Amino acid sequence: MKMSVELIIGIVNSFAVLVTLTVLIWQTAIQTRQTRELRRSIELSSVDNMTDKLFRIYELMVQQPSLAEAVGTRKYTSQKAFITLVGDLYEMAFKQYKRGQLDKRDWSSWLSAMNDSFNNNLFYEHFLEMKDTYNPDFVNEITNKILINIEIKEQRNEKT
Repeated sequence: MKMSVELIIGIVNSFAVLVTLTVLIWQTAIQTRQTRELRRSIELSSVDNMTDKLFRIYELMVQQPSLAEAVGTRKYTSQKAFITLVGDLYEMAFKQYKRGQLDKRDWSSWLSAMNDSFNNNLFYEHFLEMKDTYNPDFVNEITNKILINIEIKEQRNEKT
């Protein structure tokens, strides 16, 4: 009888240790996930803050193109400053899509808007002038999804 009480106490102690370890592992996993989410939130907040400031600068450049010269950028007309702003916005949407922050349906809407913009010759030509300033993955996406369709359309128009 004495052995079986000691055996039962040993089993209960072992079970308690396993439950404690399971709870610790579970809590660690939750804390790790929360830490990751917090870090991501801080990063996004920082990016959003920088983005807001960048767009405010572009807004000023659209209103007063001479401000572009003050920071050493090219001379812009209001139109070109605005086109640059829109192009940068498209690039940011692309980056959000690649990070999984935009779903395919939302990205499809962005592509539709980009297609409309790139069908405007002024926008198209300005993008070609500035494409080296954009992320290469973004340029490839635009080239493969939008510019190729514009070029095919132009080739068809030349044949007719």
